[in-house]
Amino acid sequence: MLLEENKKIEDIVDESHKEDDDDKAFIESLLNPKDEDEVHKNLGEEMTDEQKAEEALKKKNAEEAQKRRDREAKEKAEKEAKAKQEQEALAKAEAEAKAKAEEEAKKKLEAEARAKSESDKQKENQVLELAKQISDFKIKHPEIDIQKLQKDENFNEYLSGKLLGKKSFTDLFESYSEFVKRVGGQNTAELYNKNAEKPSSGSAKKGTQVPDDIYSEEDMNRLAKKIPFMSRQELAKINDKLNRSVAYYNKN
Repeated sequence: MLLEENKKIEDIVDESHKEDDDDKAFIESLLNPKDEDEVHKNLGEEMTDEQKAEEALKKKNAEEAQKRRDREAKEKAEKEAKAKQEQEALAKAEAEAKAKAEEEAKKKLEAEARAKSESDKQKENQVLELAKQISDFKIKHPEIDIQKLQKDENFNEYLSGKLLGKKSFTDLFESYSEFVKRVGGQNTAELYNKNAEKPSSGSAKKGTQVPDDIYSEEDMNRLAKKIPFMSRQELAKINDKLNRSVAYYNKN
């Protein structure tokens, strides 16, 4: 009995020592961890060739997967950067186009304003010049009634395109008067006189029979108003009879 008890006691002591050794080994591993490569090395030494090949394949696949993720991330970043650059370039182009359009519109308005100002100034100068010419005309021809002259459609048509040209208003009136007197035997000083109209000095005596190859006074008056606006062909048709008529009325 005593021997058995002693044996049990020895076993308990040995078990206690064994647990103490395990605890010491654990504590030692915590305080002095082994290098990871050494662990892998130790594991590698314990792995079979098939396991090693499988582990190498996994490692290779993992590396390739990481490279693919890195490449995709890079491509995505480059694509986003390019899209951002294109958007910025488009925004810049639109802003420049808008600024250019606004500048052109501004220049156009300024040009139109200048043109209007110049046109108004030119018109003002023309009004002043014509007013001066008419004032000079009144001084030279005080006997002429401007209102009567203004109502004469033929005279106004004769002036069309000639005012403010090489000839003054007075010169134009005198040219028109000369022509009317030469063709129709009428004196414009009497036509537009401020006083009552007097019989034309170039008229044939009352009751005188006008030859057939001579225009009547009424015809001559009508022709005097029409001739300034007749074509060369029309003038050629009446030229001979007109010259005979002018000579006839000048003698009478």
